Amino acid sequence: MNYFTALRLAAMAAVKKPDPEYNLRAIHRWYSKTFYTPLHVVADLDPEDVYTAYFETHYEEMDEEAREAEIKELLETPEEAIEADRAWQATEVDSFRYRKMLEAQEAMRKAGEKLGDLKGDAAKKFEGVMRMAPKHKIAETKLPKPKALEQPAPGESITMQFVDEATFEEALNRPSVGPPQKPRPTKQSK
Repeated sequence: MNYFTALRLAAMAAVKKPDPEYNLRAIHRWYSKTFYTPLHVVADLDPEDVYTAYFETHYEEMDEEAREAEIKELLETPEEAIEADRAWQATEVDSFRYRKMLEAQEAMRKAGEKLGDLKGDAAKKFEGVMRMAPKHKIAETKLPKPKALEQPAPGESITMQFVDEATFEEALNRPSVGPPQKPRPTKQSK
């Protein structure tokens, strides 16, 4: 893989799964565009001034309700944050189950419409199958909790790997064989 392909892949991975370094670079780009400051100069400015300008502008653009929600989130304890995250995950699981139930009901409705296309014994056989699978049973189906939503033990989900510059350069210059590897997921910062 050549150098520019590696850079493009790294940029794509950063955009798809932002990490703290990407967020800081995005703030620097915002400051550069907003205040007509060359990007290399922004890196030399006092970080507190740059970030304060970014957050003030960000909060000015929010409506009052969004600001209140942001204040609540900023002031919550770690225990409250974990509980809020669990509540959000439960809502996501419920939404997933509801979508699956609607999809199953829609499939049954479409199958029922196709009943008119069937002839003779095939139509009678299909009607029997439809009667044996009442619609209310679909809503009672219990779906397993996705593993991605299970809470890891504290400290389990954080992994770091440090490599020296030579190893990094070697990985960048190594010829690519097969499809590109997916980037390792990183924990997003808020």
